[in-house]
Amino acid sequence: MSAFVVENATIGIILRGLLEMAPEVWEVIPGKTMKEKGDALFQMNADAVNQRYHEEEPAPEYNPMVLSVSYMEEKGALEYSPGQWYTSLRCFLYQCAEGNVPERELYLVLDELSEKMQHLQKTPAYEKAFWG
Repeated sequence: MSAFVVENATIGIILRGLLEMAPEVWEVIPGKTMKEKGDALFQMNADAVNQRYHEEEPAPEYNPMVLSVSYMEEKGALEYSPGQWYTSLRCFLYQCAEGNVPERELYLVLDELSEKMQHLQKTPAYEKAFWG
């Protein structure tokens, strides 16, 4: 298995979906602002990748203004949908499934949510969704 740090847009999609579909999970993510919450997700992702490859690379900073979901929609590069959100969440969790990260509360809460939302795999948007 390989692991990588996901795209800024992937973090943005996850955060938007949590606000819309699972606000109770939104509260579990450390931080008060969108940026702080995005940084927390990037840190978890980077921790997993660093454990996988025995590295100490810093986590990227989340920037809600760069390659945001609305920007990508405007450019036609990505259409936001619950199916895209589910794909982005599954991609993120897959990349975080290294070392001790899957034992963290945030990972466990997000993983439980993804299991509850499995029905989104049956949507046409899921089939066309961007992974990364």
